[in-house]
Amino acid sequence: MRRAGISNDLHLHNLRHTAASDLVRQGVHLTKIQKFLGHSSMKVTEIHAHVMPEDLREVCGRLAASDNQSLCN
Repeated sequence: MRRAGISNDLHLHNLRHTAASDLVRQGVHLTKIQKFLGHSSMKVTEIHAHVMPEDLREVCGRLAASDNQSLCN
């Protein structure tokens, strides 16, 4: 990994977090992601599926489009 310029801090587990986050952004339901990753509880899946600030902006954008702007201020 060192010759490829990849940090020693990268582990297979990091890829699971990335996969979960990417699936959420693609609109896959958390229950399906939970089953896919083999998590025993939804709480574990929620930990893996990181919510990014741009995801929250998307939610506010959808609310604003439906005339519920006060929730995003």
